[in-house]
Amino acid sequence: MRDQDVTRRILIIVIMVLIVAVIVLIASLITRGTCSSVVNNGITPTNVPEPSSLIIDVNSSELPVPETAHFNTEPPVTEPIVPEPTAFVTQNPLQPMHPSIPQSPYPAIPYCVTEGTFQDVKDRLELLKQLPRSETVILLDVGHGGFDGGTVGIDTNVTEAALNLQIGRMLAEQLAAKGYFVFMTRMGDYAVGSDKNSDMKWRKQVMKLEMFDASISVHQNALATDRSVRGARIYHYKTGTEGENLAKTIIAECLKISEYARPNAYTGNLMVVREPICPSALIECGFLSNHDEELLLQDPNYQMQIAKAVADGIENYLNSK
Repeated sequence: MRDQDVTRRILIIVIMVLIVAVIVLIASLITRGTCSSVVNNGITPTNVPEPSSLIIDVNSSELPVPETAHFNTEPPVTEPIVPEPTAFVTQNPLQPMHPSIPQSPYPAIPYCVTEGTFQDVKDRLELLKQLPRSETVILLDVGHGGFDGGTVGIDTNVTEAALNLQIGRMLAEQLAAKGYFVFMTRMGDYAVGSDKNSDMKWRKQVMKLEMFDASISVHQNALATDRSVRGARIYHYKTGTEGENLAKTIIAECLKISEYARPNAYTGNLMVVREPICPSALIECGFLSNHDEELLLQDPNYQMQIAKAVADGIENYLNSK
């Protein structure tokens, strides 16, 4: 009887051990899918950095830290993107094409010189006096300069003197490209006298020289009482003269580039058309009192159009003689 009790107890212990083993096995199978080493297919935590393809150098004593290895839940602070300012071009940015000027047959006397001091102007005049009369020499009187700025643009404050010089230089190049020698009364931003009287006196002395075949004076216009008036105007001294013929041929070319140019040549008892011995004309290129024309006259391409039109008109006149 005693042996049976011992055997029964052993069986009970074995059965209990087996039951415990089975329970442990079942529990292991149930919890296998929750290991942190397994990819989580559920919701990704926001504070976990994205996987990185960072390569770690095992030979280095320092481990690099990827830039994304941070656990701040706040979004990174970035500087606001400010767009580049738009460049508004009010005038044509393209520079005009300058004409090709041929080599002068006289090495020391080029067809034109457009920059220099007043002393350079006087030296240039002495050189041109040495040319034979068979050569064509144009007097290009560039109005105002220095202390005498002339009329001023109402909207941009551009000075007449500055525009006269810019257009005058272009006109000199256009005439030189046609094989004419050109003398400019000024080649920089200065007056040709210490005051207005001495300035006009020097210009008058030059205009009285017999070395020139034609004289052109470059100016700008203004009319404060009516800002709508615009367009180039040409003046000469008297009717029935060669000056009138010169003025008419110039205005005919100006009409090709501007519908606002005045078709008639005007007479005027003006020093710049009265004093020259040669045929002379005054071109008022436009009105600085007109808003649109004030801006247009500052456009280098339009300035070149004016210069070319005047040069073509002078050439047409000289060829007709």
